[in-house]
Amino acid sequence: MKQVVRQIRERIKVELELNNIKYELWRLDDAEYRLLKVNSIDIKHNFTLP
Repeated sequence: MKQVVRQIRERIKVELELNNIKYELWRLDDAEYRLLKVNSIDIKHNFTLP
């Protein structure tokens, strides 16, 4: 018999508004961040625009 296990994650949401534009920011949990980091290309934190 197959079982379906659903994990419910608690996420932190930040709502901002600037110039009548609403923004919703969601914090990734540590496992999601690690998975995203493994499957993404590196981005330098210190970069300069031409």
